Amino acid sequence: MTARFAVQIVSRRSPWAVLEGTFGGPSFLPVALGGFDGTGKKQDHWLLAGYALEDYLARSLPVRGRMRGEILCVGARVDERIYLETVARSIGRRHRTALRRSPFERVEPAVGATFLASHSLHESVLSDVRSFYRSHPFASLDLAGTIDLDVDDPGGHPWDRAFRELAPAGDDFGREAVPFVSLMVLRSPEQADSTVIIVWSESSVWLREGGALGGRIGPRAADENLARLAGFVRCLAREAEHVQLHVPVGSPAAAERERLSDALLAP
Repeated sequence: MTARFAVQIVSRRSPWAVLEGTFGGPSFLPVALGGFDGTGKKQDHWLLAGYALEDYLARSLPVRGRMRGEILCVGARVDERIYLETVARSIGRRHRTALRRSPFERVEPAVGATFLASHSLHESVLSDVRSFYRSHPFASLDLAGTIDLDVDDPGGHPWDRAFRELAPAGDDFGREAVPFVSLMVLRSPEQADSTVIIVWSESSVWLREGGALGGRIGPRAADENLARLAGFVRCLAREAEHVQLHVPVGSPAAAERERLSDALLAP
């Protein structure tokens, strides 16, 4: 079972201001952004940006069905636009084989992880997000990125570009791998002027007892990775009204809930 846990943040900042805070940090680099608004009566509205949307679409399409309606592909570079247009066409035809992994992603089975080439979202996407929200104020946004991981035995791999951990057999969405860390950003259903940010992980690289990545994550590396994740959470939680840790019953993370709480909820 994966070590799933999440930090929920309620903030007065706008969704695009929250996303702006994810750029330029020391540990997290945004690489893939998906937006969805299903409140329209006639059609859905999607926003796609970045280089590695396979996990987002693998989770979204079984719930939301075939991608229909308006698909806005936002790319600052030529290779990004070509990738996004290819993904959009494939999804429209239900070619799910295109959802396994990004062409910019390298799988390393020996270490149980994938790494992304030196590509990332350009900050110009923030203006497109603002425009998208003006037309679709109740859209949800999903952001994934690479994380700079500490490991006991680097083995020459680019751990500062770690993207996904290989998924166990029987993953609920049939995914080959799951992001080390992802975000969901949306307007609060109770308060339209508040934004809800959910930072979640299905990995055990933060756990002392997890033995993640084939034993490459010992207690020292786990402490360092959790400290880096906590720094990222604190950046997102600036001016927050509420911050809460959620650990599902039965999750391996439950055994270290107090340690996670002390790190992730620290002011």
